[in-house]
Amino acid sequence: MIRPMERADIPRVAEIHTFARRVAYRGAVPDGFLFGDQNSVQTRAKAFADEFGKNGRAGFVWDDGIIRGFLIVAPTGEDLELERIFVDPLMFGEGLGRKLSAFCDEYAKQKGLKQIYLWVLEANHSARGFYENVGYRMGSSRTDQMGEATPMVRYVKDVKVYD
Repeated sequence: MIRPMERADIPRVAEIHTFARRVAYRGAVPDGFLFGDQNSVQTRAKAFADEFGKNGRAGFVWDDGIIRGFLIVAPTGEDLELERIFVDPLMFGEGLGRKLSAFCDEYAKQKGLKQIYLWVLEANHSARGFYENVGYRMGSSRTDQMGEATPMVRYVKDVKVYD
């Protein structure tokens, strides 16, 4: 089941985030970043704690007794940024990403927002394929810093409102 994230969930969310990024980003960003202090469970937990609930951010976890995945969203005007959506790498292939994505769609619809957007590593072809399969289309690009300049691609999805 998907439920709102609580502060007590932060250590597990940080663990999922750290290890899922290591699996997904390996080869696309330097190992020094993936296995360094910037991507440690402790650093990620502190960042999540600092961000918790700020600027309209909302977090949700898939929890059936074990937190298996999470998403964090933030409204930006008439749109919703899907800041993070991650599933524990040991649970890939169970449909949790699709369920979390569908939850995000419904959340945006209930809030009356027009679009959902996210940023993904240009080299993360697996994630890009996932986003395209759940209805996102590619948009603009930018460069972030993850140990070095890292090309990112923006994906956008219209929020479908049915009467």
